[in-house]
Amino acid sequence: MRVNVEQASKDRFVGADLSVFQGRPSLEGEEATFAPSQSHRGSDAVVKLMNEKLTVLRRDLHREAVDAQQKDVLKGIRWLLLMGEETLDSSSRLSKRKAGQPSDRARLDAALALNAPLAIAYYLKEELRQFWQQTYKSRAERFLDRWCRQAEASG
Repeated sequence: MRVNVEQASKDRFVGADLSVFQGRPSLEGEEATFAPSQSHRGSDAVVKLMNEKLTVLRRDLHREAVDAQQKDVLKGIRWLLLMGEETLDSSSRLSKRKAGQPSDRARLDAALALNAPLAIAYYLKEELRQFWQQTYKSRAERFLDRWCRQAEASG
């Protein structure tokens, strides 16, 4: 079963423009070791695209917010959205934090709690990063197919 990239590319959040996967070798075939490289040009394009979509979505939500608290929470979280989960509150980030400033995780969680579309897009981005951890073609195919269905269902 192949992933329908064109259908997935119609998602209005982060599933859009997944056409970068069309250039990838087929995920069909024998069960062989499958080690997609994260440094591959396609993966760089996907990460860049996902980050662009998150940036636009955050900007739109900030512009549409009427509540001052929502605006404050959305302001300044762009970099938190673009970071990987593992870099939030890393030692290098902690050393730069001002006294009394909330943790990266707390700031991001507050923003995601107030904005369901932003939370959906962020978690889809984080989940897609796991694609490059797949070691077998069949697992990669199932992973990408499931991810595309989730992106389509997200609205």
